[in-house]
Amino acid sequence: MMALVLLLLLLLPSVAQAAPKPDDFAYGVTLAPSEAAEAYALPLPEAVYRTVTRRDLRDLRVFDARGAVVQHALCAPETPLERHATAWDAGIWGLPAGSAPAAAQGTRLDVHTADGTRLQVQEGAAADAPGGAFEYVLDARAIDEPLSELQLDWQWQSPEGRQQLALRVEASDDLDRWRSVVPHTTLLRAEGDAGRLERSRLALPKARYAFLRLVPLDERARDWLQGAQLLAVEDKPASAPVTWFTAEALPFGEPHIRSFRSDRLAPVQRLRFELPAPNLLLQMRAASREADGDDWRQRVAGAAATAGNDDAGLAVPGVQDRQWRIEITQGAEVLGDAPLQLQLGYTPARLHFLAQGEGPWLLAYGSAQAPATASLPCTAFERVSENVVAGERRTLGGDVRLLPPRDPLPWRLIVLWAVLGAGSLLIVAMALSLLRRTQ
Repeated sequence: MMALVLLLLLLLPSVAQAAPKPDDFAYGVTLAPSEAAEAYALPLPEAVYRTVTRRDLRDLRVFDARGAVVQHALCAPETPLERHATAWDAGIWGLPAGSAPAAAQGTRLDVHTADGTRLQVQEGAAADAPGGAFEYVLDARAIDEPLSELQLDWQWQSPEGRQQLALRVEASDDLDRWRSVVPHTTLLRAEGDAGRLERSRLALPKARYAFLRLVPLDERARDWLQGAQLLAVEDKPASAPVTWFTAEALPFGEPHIRSFRSDRLAPVQRLRFELPAPNLLLQMRAASREADGDDWRQRVAGAAATAGNDDAGLAVPGVQDRQWRIEITQGAEVLGDAPLQLQLGYTPARLHFLAQGEGPWLLAYGSAQAPATASLPCTAFERVSENVVAGERRTLGGDVRLLPPRDPLPWRLIVLWAVLGAGSLLIVAMALSLLRRTQ
């Protein structure tokens, strides 16, 4: 009896923490990759935010083709970068290659040896070196910003017919001491059946420069540079793509107070309005709350105009509330009873998951019954493939999974109390047995 109780006690944690199944969730989408990888990443589908029951999105799982749980992480949206370049025309000085002295008669020497051998030595002037500029110096003293690229307007073709020129780029602060900043780089221009290839922009170590010198590595190059631009290039964060949806407008009594309901637990970051008339300007305050009876919390105040560029909307701090209230502080008498449309914008989180088990994988979501899960940290995913597509929504356990369990005494709790009761009875029996033996 004692052994049985101990066995049940040991098995109980595993029973209570039984792995979830896809049918424990309301809906799911297939995750189909187009290439083999160690891990994958994609934005959470819009349908997930419509169905999840938890603000922290811990009622979703990833399963492999056999229904086994796959480890995942929910990560912040990636911030795209935009390249901003500022260009300046460079002052250019061409450095001639130099030339040899003009041709002369030179010296002729005839030597006759005793055995009759004759040796002739002719010493004349070397041929003229080709003229034209060979190296070029660019003046960047007037530019205070760090430079990172060069854009060159060049034309040169080798005697073999190749439009290719290898260069070395040097820098100097005083035109006296030079240091190599790009030991070897190549300009290239080629055409073929596949189209045109050209490389005229060169990367520099990002720094401030006074002078730059372009030194060809082909001694035959002459007069090859027609112009140059110095570029300061910077990658700046850009706004992440926003997913917009329209909130449900609720009946209203006072024209200056409008109420709306959101159908999803999305982290709303933007508000924008569609106004019913041209040349209309409204001043307003926006508040939100999760459910009836909760206090309204002020989120943002601002203006909405018919002709304004409100694509970006008004910024709010990632609000997941279901109810919204718009108070029109100026312009309500012009709006009257006309409808007002509220659009909510958010950037979906990114789902990262390991390629565990066999694919295709399944993202299951929406459950008030499955236990919450702790996802992996996003730092665990060093390399992910973006080549994965979410399919159409499919029904798993259905809407019944969105409801709390009906049984107030789950069977796990019953088993727990049964095991504890059996253990207590066993202890009492053992105590009585020992008491009889001592009498």
